[in-house]
Amino acid sequence: MKKRRESEGEVSVADTPFVSLQAQEATQDAKAGTGKGKGKEKQRATGGPKDKVDWKFGKKGKRERRGEWAPRPAVLEDDGSSAEKKERLAKRKCVVLLGFCGAGYSGMQIQRDHSNTKTIEGTLFDAFVKAGAVSKDNSDDPTKVSLSRAARTDSGVHAARNAVSLKMILDIPTLTASGIDLVPHLNSLLPPEIRVWDIIRTTNNFNSCDSRVYEYLFPSYVLLPPPPGSGLATTLLRVNTKNKALRISPPPSNPSTSAPFPSDPVEQTLISYRATPGDLARLQALVKAFQGTHNFHNYTVAREFGDRSAQRYMVQVDVRDPQVYDGIEWISVLFHGQSFMLHQRKMIGLVMLAARTHTPPELIPETYGPSKIHIPKAPALGLLLEEPRFGVYNLKVADTNAELALKSAQGAQKIDYEKHCDTIDAFKRDMIYTRMRQEEAEHRVFARWLSFVDSYPGADFEYLNHKGVIPPSAILQKGARYENQFKEFVKMGNDSAVIGLEDDGDGEGLDVKSAEMDG
Repeated sequence: MKKRRESEGEVSVADTPFVSLQAQEATQDAKAGTGKGKGKEKQRATGGPKDKVDWKFGKKGKRERRGEWAPRPAVLEDDGSSAEKKERLAKRKCVVLLGFCGAGYSGMQIQRDHSNTKTIEGTLFDAFVKAGAVSKDNSDDPTKVSLSRAARTDSGVHAARNAVSLKMILDIPTLTASGIDLVPHLNSLLPPEIRVWDIIRTTNNFNSCDSRVYEYLFPSYVLLPPPPGSGLATTLLRVNTKNKALRISPPPSNPSTSAPFPSDPVEQTLISYRATPGDLARLQALVKAFQGTHNFHNYTVAREFGDRSAQRYMVQVDVRDPQVYDGIEWISVLFHGQSFMLHQRKMIGLVMLAARTHTPPELIPETYGPSKIHIPKAPALGLLLEEPRFGVYNLKVADTNAELALKSAQGAQKIDYEKHCDTIDAFKRDMIYTRMRQEEAEHRVFARWLSFVDSYPGADFEYLNHKGVIPPSAILQKGARYENQFKEFVKMGNDSAVIGLEDDGDGEGLDVKSAEMDG
């Protein structure tokens, strides 16, 4: 038996009575109260030592002890934010159906690194905040409400139908009290070139669209052959002379009309041109070669031939009958695909060049091969997102609603633009098509694009030949430097005489995410 020595004598530990922690603390407090010195006198004068709470174990006890011994600073009664936080309004996952004219905007998506850049989403998000559909707490960052879009569009590209999804507040007290619907209220806060068609509650696992339909419009005079003596005409003469014995479809001999360089005397030539049945047949044969699953690495950026993401499925491509507006004939091409990679403008660019140079449709399958070629982008002016489609989601909703109907429960709503067709068609006609025609009438964007492309004398375009093959001279070698390399056409400012240049973006160092842009 262990023993300890005390002044009174030897005492066994076993004989020592158990003293609890609380009793020990009480004994210590009693001793402290009978002590001497100024500190002890101060304790007696102020009512003794600080009170202790009953000992509690675990996180709760720890928090209580900390709260007792180290009080937290009091919260201000009214700092303008506490009341708002007490009245948090419920957010619901929704899809917002909208349309817009993209002229004057730097594309669809908010650019977080360029907060002063004017975008469709940025303008729309500001309207959500002003309307109260997005709280002030979430107004500084769209990702807080999981903002995403069905289709991103490039600068200047329009959309008759598009969609964004986010978690938004639907029951806004101020609007409910006034009997105001959210959709017309949002439209009152938006500029006339952006319209909200509908707001639809979705399931929490909603994951955007499964395919998209684009339309590209261009004036028929784009099909005129390059003028004699131009750089492109010289290239055609050179390459077709080499392949003279292997021609498939001969070029027109001494065509009576060619695409003139833009100037006032030839204005009537452009305006009066009408596509021939042969023009339309060539166009149809060319666009049909895009249908199916192919490797579109030549129609995008930052993608190599071996990159599996370059595989894309085109559901259908068609040429519509020409229509005359304000004396100019316009041709429409519809693209319906599962996904796009910034390649609609390159696709239509190649189609227009091939049609006006009588290059056969056999060229299109050649572009799916490993050879890398340069394809100029057609002007953004003519590109329009017709609609994103939600077939897979709507089928799931239909199946779920059928099950819920058996339980007398309310189901989700399909995403459908059909009930807004008349309003959307009027918006397309009055806002988008009219704006396109005005832009073309004032600046002759397509005429200047033709003039710019026709002036290029390089071998890059030697794939435009009557055999429909890609010669070695037209193949771009990775890492090679080229003198007088083709630069993309871009119109800058409001003056139609000001023409700038921009890189095509096929070079190295491009952000891969930009390759996913539609348009």
